[in-house]
Amino acid sequence: MIKLETMKRYGFLLAIAIVLVIFVNVGVNTFYKPPKYEDFCVGGFFEKPYAIPIREVKDCKYIEPSEELKNECKDVGDIAPRYDEEGCIETYYCETCNKEFNNDMSLYNRNVFIILSLAGVLSIVASLMLANYAVVNGLLFGGIINILIGIVRYWSDMDEYFRFIISGVILAVLIFVAYKRLK
Repeated sequence: MIKLETMKRYGFLLAIAIVLVIFVNVGVNTFYKPPKYEDFCVGGFFEKPYAIPIREVKDCKYIEPSEELKNECKDVGDIAPRYDEEGCIETYYCETCNKEFNNDMSLYNRNVFIILSLAGVLSIVASLMLANYAVVNGLLFGGIINILIGIVRYWSDMDEYFRFIISGVILAVLIFVAYKRLK
């Protein structure tokens, strides 16, 4: 049978870890705002442009973008349609706002990764200096979760070598902490 005292310890451990993660992440979102899509792009984005039914349109035909525009736009943006008064596609142009937004979001996620990782490492280091079971392990688990959240946010934009290095550093830190804590 689990003792009440043990349950309290685990409850506080879990509460400290969860509230630490919430505190750090809410702090990041409060003081470091993410880029907004609307600041980069006006209107919606369609994978394949279709006529906009402004009113009853009978003879709108889909027009394929030129190969020249496809090649020109391939690495810098997305092909977007221009519509005439009837709501039919008239021409196409290279829309770069989505690419600019994604670049800014990638930079934001990298910075959040750094902030969460630093907060996580500080929590882990603080856990090494304390003696109370619930506080120590709450800070330890909260720190680990903050690091994981930072990694998940930035993982897809991370260079493969950087992923390997980060994984190795985290593994080393966890082994070090386990060695220090579980002697």
